[in-house]
This record gives sequence, C-alpha cells and structure tokens, in this order.
Amino acid sequence: MANAGMKKDENQAEAQGGQSTGLQRSQWKITEKDGQLTVCAELPGINKEDVKVELTPEGLTITGGYKREKKERQRLFYRSGRSYGAFSHTIPLPEFAQVDNAKATFENGVLTVSVPVFEPERRRREIPIEAREEGSQAQSTAA
Repeated sequence: MANAGMKKDENQAEAQGGQSTGLQRSQWKITEKDGQLTVCAELPGINKEDVKVELTPEGLTITGGYKREKKERQRLFYRSGRSYGAFSHTIPLPEFAQVDNAKATFENGVLTVSVPVFEPERRRREIPIEAREEGSQAQSTAA
C-alpha cells in the first residue's frame, strides 16, 4: 500500500513539471505569476535542517530526509520502532529564471521557494509593404 501512495505522489510531481522520489505524504504546488516562479512543498514531519535546496543543471532540486523513532512503554511491554526516508524533487527552471535572486523559507512544515522569472521584451513592429508598379520593375531590370 505504501508504494501506491508514493507512485501517486511521483505522478503528481511529474505532472507539475518535475521529478520526484520518496516522501509519500508530500504535496507540491508549482505556480508562475507576475514574474515569480513559486514552489510550495508541504513536508509534514520534516525539519528545516533536514531539507536542502540547490540549483543544478537540471533545475531547482529539493532534497531531504527524515528519521523517526517511536518508543512506547506499557506495564507489560516495551515497543520501539524506527523509520527512515529520503526524498528528491527536481523542477526544471525557465530559461530566463534569475537564480541569483532565488529565496527559500520554511515555516510549519511548508517549504516555499521563489525564483524571479524575467522574460525579455519582445519587440514587435509592423514592416510596411511597398507596392511597385509593373512598369517600374521592368525599367530597373532593363537598365
């Protein structure tokens, strides 16, 4: 059953323009608005110290891991369990992303990464079409 959850999460991440592995309960939201690419990742149970954000040739890569240890003591028994996991998610960046101005925040288990995206101004102007008379074209070729 755990693999089914992970597969769903990977498909969701890939559908939003990235590749993901691990961390079954995470939610990723990637938006671009007003010249800002924003990635929000819900990382329940993950600490800021366990997350790394870096720029790679493939794009923006977010990696991390978790380690949980649970101990339960009752009158007649003692139960102990450990779980470990890791995740990695890469989001391709647009060609004109200003990676030097990228910022990341982590609050209440939510990682937000913002990257300004600059699109160069595309100049557009109409080119006038000149009309030539058939007689003037014949004269220029005869000369």
